[in-house]
Amino acid sequence: MDKSKISTGKREVPLKVLVLGMEGVGKTTFACGAPDPLVIDLDSGSHEQNVRRVTNVETFEELLEWVEAAECKTLVIDSLSRVEALITVKVCGKTGSLAEYGGGYGKGDDAALQHWRHLIGMLDRANRTKHIVLIGHVTVKRFDSPTGESYDRFTLSLREKASAPIKQWVNYTLFARAEITTRLQEKSKKTLADATGERWLYTDNHPAYDAKHRGSLPSRLPMQWSAFAEAVAADKIPVDAQLAKIRAMCPPDLKERVEASIARGTPLIEILTHLNATITEIKEATT
Repeated sequence: MDKSKISTGKREVPLKVLVLGMEGVGKTTFACGAPDPLVIDLDSGSHEQNVRRVTNVETFEELLEWVEAAECKTLVIDSLSRVEALITVKVCGKTGSLAEYGGGYGKGDDAALQHWRHLIGMLDRANRTKHIVLIGHVTVKRFDSPTGESYDRFTLSLREKASAPIKQWVNYTLFARAEITTRLQEKSKKTLADATGERWLYTDNHPAYDAKHRGSLPSRLPMQWSAFAEAVAADKIPVDAQLAKIRAMCPPDLKERVEASIARGTPLIEILTHLNATITEIKEATT
């Protein structure tokens, strides 16, 4: 028994993040805001971002080679749906399907799962020195609740046996969503939806979507890596230090509102996150 493996206290470790949402919501843009990203761009979605990228990855073996060789502070894989397609070709060939592999009965999913586990193992080793950000598309699936009525929810668009180990491995699952308001059209009595332009990351699990986080984060965050990283960092600051930081950075015209939020018991991390966002908006508006 090697007692040197015992450690105590909180540790600063690289993040393991899954960000999922509908196409076009800004998942890739969010990931590209991480420190020194290298994007394994299987979806060809990063071309408008000023980042280093790997394109034209044609086989699962080549993907593994890039994961192992990546020199960066953040490794981004965009997207998991394309990883699944590479694994399917690896298992079944270019014309086969996992559902029919080996005569069916889940044999294809079992074979694919071994490759997913291999990839997760390599990502785990890479995560010792760098953040890992996985980008996932979503699909709507029926959830049969054991305690009530069934309902539809957004979930990661992968086959179930692949989805479960990915969601278990990451520390943060962030659901990305554009804010939408609805209004009733008087003549037709139809409900119309309008986008506000704001985009948010949701961190708490919800009947409508998958999400999770470690520690204490606000239930939603602005869809920017800086806001997410600040919230994660703030979660590690003692309460007294958080209060001191909030009061020191708060502009005079916001002090009354901030103190009222503190008195109401609003989580300090949430106050700090929104205060940072507000200060950033004020700076951008005056420059």
